[in-house]
This record gives sequence, C-alpha cells and structure tokens, in this order.
Amino acid sequence: MRFLRVIDSMTRILRPARWAPAALAALLCIVLALSYVSAQSTPAAPTIDSVSSGDTILTVAWTAPAGETGITAYDVRHIETSEDETDDTKWTVVDNAWTSGTLEYTITGLTNGTQYDVQTRAVNSNGDGTWSATEVGTPALPAPAIGSVRADDRALLVSWSAPSGITTGVGAYDVRYIETTADEMVDSNWTVEEDAWEDGDGSLSLAVTGLTNGTEYDVQVRAVDVNDVDGAWSPTTSATPADHGDTRAAATSVSAGARVWGAIDPADDEDYFSFSVSRTADYWIYTLGDLDTVSELLDSNGMLVESDDYGAVLPNPDNFFLWRKLQTGTYYIKVTGYGPTDEPYVLRIREFRDTTSRSNAATLALNDFASGTIDPEDDEDYFKLELSQATEVAIRGSGFPDTVGELQRSNGTVIASNDDGYLPGGRRNFLIRESLQAGTYYLKVHSFVGRSDGPYSVYATAIAEPGSAKADAQPLTLGRAAGGNIEPAGDEDYFSLTLTDTTYVSIGGVSEVTNINGGLTDENDLRAPLDSIHFDD
Repeated sequence: MRFLRVIDSMTRILRPARWAPAALAALLCIVLALSYVSAQSTPAAPTIDSVSSGDTILTVAWTAPAGETGITAYDVRHIETSEDETDDTKWTVVDNAWTSGTLEYTITGLTNGTQYDVQTRAVNSNGDGTWSATEVGTPALPAPAIGSVRADDRALLVSWSAPSGITTGVGAYDVRYIETTADEMVDSNWTVEEDAWEDGDGSLSLAVTGLTNGTEYDVQVRAVDVNDVDGAWSPTTSATPADHGDTRAAATSVSAGARVWGAIDPADDEDYFSFSVSRTADYWIYTLGDLDTVSELLDSNGMLVESDDYGAVLPNPDNFFLWRKLQTGTYYIKVTGYGPTDEPYVLRIREFRDTTSRSNAATLALNDFASGTIDPEDDEDYFKLELSQATEVAIRGSGFPDTVGELQRSNGTVIASNDDGYLPGGRRNFLIRESLQAGTYYLKVHSFVGRSDGPYSVYATAIAEPGSAKADAQPLTLGRAAGGNIEPAGDEDYFSLTLTDTTYVSIGGVSEVTNINGGLTDENDLRAPLDSIHFDD
C-alpha cells in the first residue's frame, strides 16, 4: 500500500508537466528501484533453539529469520535474569559473535548457578536487526560419566569419572537412586546421597547400601563445584542387587583392590568369592563392618589354605583378617557369620608386591599411608617419600610385627632410625620425626632383629605447630600422628578431635627431650567423668 501511495503521488506531480511517455517510464523505473531498496530493511529476529549450560558457560544455538538473505553477522547479548532487562545498558553485548559456520555461540566467564537471559539478532548491510525473544540458561558443571554400577548383595557400587573440560574445581559429588519402576520425573521420589564423595576423598565411587535384592534400581551422579553449586545429573545407569553365590561353582568373581558388599542372611547363609593371582605376592584378605565374620581361604580344588574368625584388628576386631603369600592360581573365599547377622559386611582383598630396595620402593605420600608385609621375618621393605617443599614430618609404623624404621636420603645415607615409638596402639612400632628439605627420601622397614612378621602400615604426616588456645586448636585425625613444640617453657598446645559416633579412643604423647602432660576436655572445657584420662610421660 505504501508503494502504491508513492506511485499515486508521483503521478499527480507529473501529470501537469505532460512528460513524454518514454521519460515518464524511465522515471517510474527509478521510483520502483528506490522503493525496492527501501524495502531491504534490517533483518527480522532470529529464533533461539536452545541454550545449553556448561561450566561457567552457556552455548546458544539459533535459526535464521525466515526468508532473510544477505545476513553478514549475528550479535549475542546476555544479562542476569534478576537485572532490569529493559535497560539496554545493563546487557553484555558480543558484536559479531557469529560470522560464519554453525549458528551458535558460547558465552564464557559466567557464574555457575546464576540464571541468565539470552538474546540474539541478525545484522545485514542496512544495520542491526531485531533482538530475538528471550531464552534463559543457568551455567553449571556438566554431568559426570558413570563408568560402572556393580551389583552386590543388597548394594550397588557406583563408579564414575569427573566431567570433562571443566575449569571450576569439584568440591563433592552427589549420588541418587530410585527403583526403576518408580516415577523418575518427581525429584522427591529419588533417594539422594549428598556429598557421597568430597574433595580428595579417595576414588570416585560410592556403595549404595540397604537395597532389596532382585529389584532393579536407576542411578545418577552429579558434581557439585567448590562454591556448592549443583551440576547436571548424569544419564541413568541401572543394575539389580543380588545375593552372592552359595557355592564355589557360583562364586562371585572379584579382583585385588576391590571392595565388595555382602550380607549373611539367613544365619546359615554362605557367600563364596573367587579371585586370581597372576604373580606371587603377599595378600591381605579381611572384612569391615559390624558383622562378626568367619572366613576360609580355599585353593582351586577347594582345599583349605587358611581360616580365621577373630582378626583382632581395630576398629572391628570380630572381623576376620588373613594374610598370606600366595602363588599364581585361582583361590576362593568362603564368608559366614557368627551371631546376629542383620549387618552388612565389606570384603577387601589387597595385594602387596615385595619391595627389596630403593629402586622398586612403593610410594608413600605425605599425609597418607601405605601398607606392606614383613614376610619372611628377615624381610626388608622400602617406601619412597617425595617432598615439594621443606616440611617437618612424623613417620610411624603400625601393625602386628615389631617394626624398625630407617629414614634415608636418595643416596642411601641414613638420616634417622627408630625401633620403639611408644605411641598408643603400637608402642613397639617405630616413630621418626625430622625436619626435611624438599627432595626425595626413602624409608626402610624391617622387624626387630628379624624375629617377627606380619602385615603393617606406615604413616607420613606433616607437622604443623598447633594453636595455643582452644579457639585455634589443630584438628586431629584418628590414626594419624600430630606434633608440636613446647617453646618457651610453660607453652601450651591445643588439639581438637571431632567424632560423629561414639568411639573408643586412645591418645598418647611422647617426647625424647621433655616431659609432656596432657588433658582431655569436652567442648565446654569440662573433663568427662570416665572418658577423660590425664596422662604423664
């Protein structure tokens, strides 16, 4: 209509002039051309197809405006949803976000857990087009990948890998599960194990226990960043818990290093497991948990190799504990229960290669532990400790044999040695405390005059000077050593111990140069009537 009105106006203007037909036709062609150019205005709005979230990013994909040609670029802009969207100055605009290729753009530098509004517009030779309708997205850690869900007795062991391509640190992982037949669309139907894995806490796996054998469950995992922002849930993986085999023929196959969950129900239930030994090595075979377990180690023919009822290893001395050097072959473990059997157990099989010198030393990490076996009695084991900076270190042994420790430099020079550390729970095991420079060190462990054997563990702990008041007390970890310096005379050092369950605890202190006194109080500075012991020397 606008074009017809232009022609009508021109006709009225030209009519009195009595233009020649040819000239009038030429002028009308010029008018038509000008009208066509004016019709080529800026583009219409694109359509956003998706806004996909990632770690501090949003990836925007869109479709070009229908029927538009000559588009040279697209702009993208974003704003926090909580801001005033009508104020153009508050938007962050990326000019020429797209100039070729697939119609998408990744916005970076965003904040995980914050919702953003996103728009895009097309650009041609006449200028910027109209902004698209708003779509929203919330950056978050992408989903982890579940590697496996192993079906155990009344339990599922879920293992996963970290999300790929992330820059924000992962602080924890959550795991959730639901019966496959339930409505997964309702979040409240899922059971969530929050903080199933926390930063630095072992391998990326979790045992979901208390399940029903024969019922299929769906499982998902998500990462939580260091700012406590939840990531995306992984795709679903399913598995069905089942009772372990009741005979050698139906034994559950396990591998060294694995953790396997089981249950003895009914009371006369028997669980069988099989594992293969590919090289001669020392093996620890034991259970964890509150169930009083009994074990039999069988060879490939079902002949008894060794059995145990009372392992006497804390924190659950009623569990069995077997250690033995095994030759190559296939072995079976039979697990039964004694007394009440309504508690689950965890079976561990651990292999320890024999280390005979510094050249094949096992790794001992700072603030961690490593294990080995003195077998035979004159055996010597080696561990390698690497320090990236100067550190005061306490290294101690714990276990069945009377161990002696010898700390060496990388060239074999002895720095310190000790026989008896006099620490609670292992008074005859060694304790070495030294200030070390950055570098590589070795620990040689053997038994006292070669007259005891058995499994043991060694712990390496960085010593930090504790606080001088309860407010800045240094936290203690069960099973780990800590230390300080009484300086000047009359100095007082404070340590704290946090327990989530009622626990029997033995606390002791030793010093080669001074007498030290200790006292145990609760959080209100009151000495508990029976649980607090004042010790001297």
